[in-house]
Amino acid sequence: MTGDVRVTAADRSDDAIAGELERRRRAVAHVAGADVATGAMLCWVLGGTRFAAPLAAIRHVADAVAATPLPGAPAAVIGVFARRGVIHTLFDPAAVLGVERGGGPGTVLLLQHDRPFVAIRVDAVQDVVQLPTAEMAAAMRGGGIAHMMVQADDLPITIVDMGRLIGHLTGRNSPTREEG
Repeated sequence: MTGDVRVTAADRSDDAIAGELERRRRAVAHVAGADVATGAMLCWVLGGTRFAAPLAAIRHVADAVAATPLPGAPAAVIGVFARRGVIHTLFDPAAVLGVERGGGPGTVLLLQHDRPFVAIRVDAVQDVVQLPTAEMAAAMRGGGIAHMMVQADDLPITIVDMGRLIGHLTGRNSPTREEG
């Protein structure tokens, strides 16, 4: 596993960034010489735990941003910030993911979600990896927001269902209450 990588591209458009990430994904897939279907995943660390989500779910990775707090907002809402004229809500997913956030300013992941535009703060971004899609699908079958699996390097990685995470953070897809 490589060390933490800070990814910034303030002077590049979203399309240029997406193109570069796709180029890197193909290069990694080619080097891996995979005989099995794989999916590109962005790995990050939060509270000492390694997480990953489909690269396609991430719009942009940026250095920490100054967010304006919102009085009366839920605890998971850090605040709001503007990027390229668009207001984003910045969330801290640590409690939802069952970890404590580390110190420092962190890194911001802007997610592929519109209205509201959503971003999460993580401790650090690590790398883009290829994970077997069949194993990821099996790990996610149980529902829920996050599921642990073991990668080929024998290190645990927690796969995050970004749609469910966003739904939980924004309150738009709250889990259904069990009747009883």
